[in-house]
Amino acid sequence: MKPIIHLSTISDLYRLFGLGPNHHPLVAVLDFSKVSEQVEKHTRISTDFYSIMFKNYCKNTIKYGRKNIDFHDGSLICIAPNQMIEMDDEVESTENMMGWGLFFHPDLIRATSLNEKMKDYSFFSYEISESLHLSNKEKNILYECVQQIRTELQENIDVYSQNIIVSTIELLLNFCSRFYGRQMITRSNTNKTIVSQVEGILHQHFTSDEISEKGFPTVKYLAEKVNLSAS
Repeated sequence: MKPIIHLSTISDLYRLFGLGPNHHPLVAVLDFSKVSEQVEKHTRISTDFYSIMFKNYCKNTIKYGRKNIDFHDGSLICIAPNQMIEMDDEVESTENMMGWGLFFHPDLIRATSLNEKMKDYSFFSYEISESLHLSNKEKNILYECVQQIRTELQENIDVYSQNIIVSTIELLLNFCSRFYGRQMITRSNTNKTIVSQVEGILHQHFTSDEISEKGFPTVKYLAEKVNLSAS
């Protein structure tokens, strides 16, 4: 098993991707269409900073917690400091690769109101994390926030820079909360549909001759009826 690569600073991230000097020591925006992924498969990576990444591709399958993250249709994933991702089997690259990454160190927000709010953004939780599938409208909203941060980083840093960058990060995170909420509602409605189907199957089973002929329905039987695995 390959050792863990731990990135302590934003500068470490730039060195990992073979990039030049970063504009700001505590925050960075990367354009993945212009970055060559140099991380080998089975490499495990952890950081001391927050990572928010959107991609429509990935050179490797990424495992976060116990889940594989599928970037092929364009997904967003949020990773908190000291959590680990694993680069799994290599996959073929695709045309029109694109995406962006926003990375910021906790020191950037430590003396701000956002620091206390971070615990409310549950999508950073290692246990319940899942990739966020975005509509085109949602992609554009988040991308505008990222572009605002990028523009600010390319300007001369002044006394207003940190407030503008932090407030834009907070705006982006609030949009992520909204979009994750939408995804959970959609997922919930899908689950309700499956429950309704199972209830209908059970009703049919118990109100017909099937109960006497086939006995009680098994989990495997019900799963096959709704095109799911027994697990």
